Amino acid sequence: MDTCSICLDDINISDINYTLSCNHIFHYTCFRDYVYKSKNTFFTDCPNCKQLNINHNNPVDDPTNNLKMLCNIPKKCSCKTLKGLKCKKKPHIFNYGKCIFHNKDILATEKHELLLRYINHLFQSDLRSWTTKVTLIDIVQKLLIKFEDINSIDDIYRYMFIYTAHAKHSGVVNSYTDKNILYNYYDLELPPKGWLASCAGNRLLF
Repeated sequence: MDTCSICLDDINISDINYTLSCNHIFHYTCFRDYVYKSKNTFFTDCPNCKQLNINHNNPVDDPTNNLKMLCNIPKKCSCKTLKGLKCKKKPHIFNYGKCIFHNKDILATEKHELLLRYINHLFQSDLRSWTTKVTLIDIVQKLLIKFEDINSIDDIYRYMFIYTAHAKHSGVVNSYTDKNILYNYYDLELPPKGWLASCAGNRLLF
């Protein structure tokens, strides 16, 4: 039986694990957290042998479950009920820690695979900071919700390129660093105050 050298627990047959290109095996969530707190990319050094990992495979077959495994979802919704009590419902993925009753504007299940593919693109690159990656995931999810003609990775990047082209044409100098401009360009709702800082400070997705 293999042992995960990150958490030092055994890797059981029932556990979801992750095999690196050097063939060292870890619990998937352990290696995910290692990635989140190191170089922001799955193409990172193996914690054991320090060889560069070039594997980036989804741990399970179902896109929705893969998205869930990328997240650190709180056990309960962060909102309160009309009676002022803490909501006991389970948060939805990429919904700011809220359940679908407190934020109904969620991504349709049939678009989960496309969002997953985009996130996988982001996590094969270390060229973007954690804050930028989290923000882009939020923006792309909102674009997928708002625009029905986005059905491929090419469509996602087309929307991004249109934005950057218009920003350059208009003389906007901070279009890459100030993501609020991108939210405003497509009339997307900004995330709740403090959400991005919480994700960035704790190196989480939720």
